Amino acid sequence: MILVLVWLAFAVVAWSFVGSYLAPDACLDQGGSFNYSSWACSHSENSAFVSVPIFKVPGFWPAFIGFCVAVAVSFLPGPTSRSRNDARETARAS
Repeated sequence: MILVLVWLAFAVVAWSFVGSYLAPDACLDQGGSFNYSSWACSHSENSAFVSVPIFKVPGFWPAFIGFCVAVAVSFLPGPTSRSRNDARETARAS
């Protein structure tokens, strides 16, 4: 259950990052000008294009860390059938 919650949390953070990543394109598609310094769309003033590395896009680092945590949690050993059988035998012995 914890694994599902961790991946769900990552999906929410990743969705936010994707929205930020696509914001300049959406702004330009609507006829606006995107200001890459303030990461805002403007329909009144023109802004020059500035190449922004992906790790500087808002939300990249939370999404990256969330992905790393989700993958790490996925590889943690879960309960095995042997430990369940031991627990049942201990309960029966009591």
